[in-house]
Amino acid sequence: WEAAEASYLRALPAVEEARGCSDGRVLDLWTEVVALRMKTCRYELAAADSEHVLNMLSLTRGPSSAELIPAAERLAKAHVLGRRWPAARDALATAHTISAGRYGADHRDTLRIADVLRSLEKYAPPRL
Repeated sequence: WEAAEASYLRALPAVEEARGCSDGRVLDLWTEVVALRMKTCRYELAAADSEHVLNMLSLTRGPSSAELIPAAERLAKAHVLGRRWPAARDALATAHTISAGRYGADHRDTLRIADVLRSLEKYAPPRL
């Protein structure tokens, strides 16, 4: 996995410069880097990269884009596996807000996210 990750990280600056951060290939490369870091249990790096992807998507596709939902869920998963409960809850709350706004509170995806969000509340301290 390390060789694949290194290849992606070497390619990213050139691809970003040539295509721009809004290009789907750039986002796909970053998503692959996240997946590799998750496979190798480097959750803090995966979370940082997921946050980067989420920010790129928000800027290029808009803050309520449907593409942000799976990106925010990936970020939440990285935080969960790294046992960073408040950050996981915040990322999943972002996914829930976007899903509810786009599809409604009773949509199956919104309900699924809400269910996971409720389970995270057991681990994350209350918001002040």
